[in-house]
Amino acid sequence: MKLRFLHQAMFIAMLLSQFSICLASQTPDPNESSKYLDAVRDFADNVLKYGRDTYGPKHTPLFVDGLNIHTHEPVKWTAPNGDRWILSNLASQQNLLRTLDGLTKITGDPRYKQAAMEAIEYAFENLRSPNGEKVEPQPSKPNHGLAVTLLVNAKQAEALQLASNKGTISLAIRNPLDESPGSGSAR
Repeated sequence: MKLRFLHQAMFIAMLLSQFSICLASQTPDPNESSKYLDAVRDFADNVLKYGRDTYGPKHTPLFVDGLNIHTHEPVKWTAPNGDRWILSNLASQQNLLRTLDGLTKITGDPRYKQAAMEAIEYAFENLRSPNGEKVEPQPSKPNHGLAVTLLVNAKQAEALQLASNKGTISLAIRNPLDESPGSGSAR
C-alpha cells in the first residue's frame, strides 16, 4: 500500500514538473501584456478628461456614471416628466475607483489615484448632512419611504442589517448635538 502511494506521488510530482517546464518554456510576447495595460490607461485617461463633473454650473471632481465612447458625452437619464440628468453615483463607481488606484500602483503615475481620492473626499464632504445622514427625497411619492444613508461603524451596520432582516426599520431624526444613547442603540 505504501509502495503504491509512493508511486502515485512520484507520478504526480513528475507530471507537475513537466507541466511547469512546459509553461516556463513559453516566452511571452513583451507587447502582449502592455496592450492590455495600454487599453486600461486609455480608458482611464478618457475618464479623467471627459468623465468628470464639468457639465453643470458648478464643476466637481465627481465622475459621471457613463460616457458614450464615440462622442465622449455623458450618459443621460430621462425622467418621466422629461427632465434630463447626468448621473454620478459613487456606489456604482467602485470598480472605476479601484482601477484608478491600481493604475497608480502599476504605472507610478499619481494622477489616477489622486482623481479617485478627490472624488471620494468630495462626496464624503459634500453629499451628506452634518449629522452624517444623506436623505434622498422622492418628490413623486409621499414623504414616507425615503431612502436614507447613515454613517455608521461596523457594529452598527451589523445591527442595522439584522434589524432589516427581522422586520421594519423606522427612522427618528434627532438633534445632531444630542449625544445620549437611545434605547437599543448599537455600540
